[in-house]
Amino acid sequence: MFSSLHAWITDHLTRGPAGTRRPARTNRQGSTTWPARVDAEGQAASDAVRDPLHRGDLDQASAVAHDWVLRVPHVPRLDALVASIDGTRIATTPGWLPPTTGPGPEARQVSLPGRALMLVTDSVPYRQGGFALRTHAVALAQRAAGIDVHVVTRPGEPADAAVPRDHTVDGVPYHLLVPGAPPLPLDQALSRHLRLVSAIADEVRPGIIHTAESATMRGPTAQVGIALGRARGLPVVVEVRGFRETSWLARGGPERESRSGIARRGRATPGRCARRMPW
Repeated sequence: MFSSLHAWITDHLTRGPAGTRRPARTNRQGSTTWPARVDAEGQAASDAVRDPLHRGDLDQASAVAHDWVLRVPHVPRLDALVASIDGTRIATTPGWLPPTTGPGPEARQVSLPGRALMLVTDSVPYRQGGFALRTHAVALAQRAAGIDVHVVTRPGEPADAAVPRDHTVDGVPYHLLVPGAPPLPLDQALSRHLRLVSAIADEVRPGIIHTAESATMRGPTAQVGIALGRARGLPVVVEVRGFRETSWLARGGPERESRSGIARRGRATPGRCARRMPW
């Protein structure tokens, strides 16, 4: 999420419906019309937040984006810019978990011992990268050890909305949460994730939650898993497979600092989850 935030903002602000580039428009006097000015303001806002985002200063990027919204109100693309940056700030704030109403005490009574629910970013057969292959290997090992594990992939993965929601690979049940779902600001994305995975948990009735954190912010799972486990009175295992702040630093130039807001937030969030520190 961090590494792709600026790219998403730039694309979102400078493209029109269905991803087409908006042409400039002029009136009869040759002056730029309002839609074209909106596009220009969107591009200017994207340019303004590029530097603080690249350096990892989410607070400054948010302040700049909010300033643009005050100067040019009622522009949906600028509102989306603010929501995207602020959603990342909210979701990486110490102590934040996606909100849940909880299923009530009765859910604790129907959990099945020996059944696990594993929350992951992506999975086979639609992904063949290291994360997906490791997920499958871990699930096979768990099943060989007598654990009845079900794997749940985050909303929006894979991108093809036509794929089946449920499938089995080598005896491992996989559940997809809204394949092809559009991206949301990170706080809203995690809230959506929790809401959807709660419905799967109602069906699967796990006795334990297992989350697998990747090295990017595309779809963190630990906060969702902890919120789900707390609502149901279930233990949660947090598996950290990579360090998101290291990945973010590696993708940028020397101006990216390990002490920047993005790096600090990226380092602290999975650490708190793994240590099960008080939220």
